[in-house]
Amino acid sequence: MTYSFFLLHPTVREHVEQGKEIDHPPLVCAAVERFVGKLLEYEYICEAQTPESREFVKEIDGCPIQVIVFTTETFFDIPYWDNCGEAIFEALMDAREIAESEHFVLYDPQNLETPFVDL
Repeated sequence: MTYSFFLLHPTVREHVEQGKEIDHPPLVCAAVERFVGKLLEYEYICEAQTPESREFVKEIDGCPIQVIVFTTETFFDIPYWDNCGEAIFEALMDAREIAESEHFVLYDPQNLETPFVDL
């Protein structure tokens, strides 16, 4: 089991709230590049890169935070280990600090009452 959350294009939230079919438009390229640059500043290490995605990892007390950046979304994934609490907190804080609110919305499916979170 993992704790996962996403950074999505803001129109995804609008479509969900309006009951429309969910479309995942591409994220703004310049905003994604700024996000990737800040991941590196926050000590995430690039572990893999393909034409479709880039994968980064940062460890907090031995618990990995995995971040995968796609053209339509960014995915954060933290394993539910005994020491995962601090890593989950850190991942959520990093996402809020790094992502630009005009280009991203945070979607946390573990939060059933309000899964979309303003950055």
